[in-house]
Amino acid sequence: MVAVLPLVVAVGAWGAATASGRLDLASNDLRDASIALALLGPAAALGALAARAWFPRLVGLVSVTALCAMVLVGRALIG
Repeated sequence: MVAVLPLVVAVGAWGAATASGRLDLASNDLRDASIALALLGPAAALGALAARAWFPRLVGLVSVTALCAMVLVGRALIG
């Protein structure tokens, strides 16, 4: 469940940005932030699954790091 958490949070942040109308891709900064958020969720989930396969103790660290990165990207996108 922890491995899928970054993907769920990325979808939630994407939904919040869509609901607030912040996904206007006119500026380069918004485009870059939305692309980063779209790629960060699946990449973080794959990283957590890979960590679970090879180093199970690192799944939490990978997930927390991905969530912190999503907070930064989501803050740039929404705020």
